Amino acid sequence: MSDKYIEKFYDDILCKDIKILNEMLASLSSSYRLLVGAAEEFNRISLVHRHEAEDAIDRADELGDIIDDVERELKKLTKLYLRELVWKIEIQQLYNIKLSTEDSSKTIMGELIEDIIDKK
Repeated sequence: MSDKYIEKFYDDILCKDIKILNEMLASLSSSYRLLVGAAEEFNRISLVHRHEAEDAIDRADELGDIIDDVERELKKLTKLYLRELVWKIEIQQLYNIKLSTEDSSKTIMGELIEDIIDKK
């Protein structure tokens, strides 16, 4: 496998993981809002037993813990991906500087050679 293929594979996996976690976070957040709303309604209904309302609050709380876990992982992967992008940009800039330096040295060498040829 070439380095470019490995790099592209790694980027694709990292982007895919970020996308999946982002979609998961959005879905879980919507579910969390619904659970919190249901728990609030249970608290307002006088016929609901206290343990049912507490169970609804516990479910919302447990989902909130899962959302926190997903958010932490998403933050880690996003930071990693951004570091990789900065690294690639720096490599590209160094490569461009090297190319421009080589081009200018070729131009200078070409002029020197032309001067030598003209003098003969």
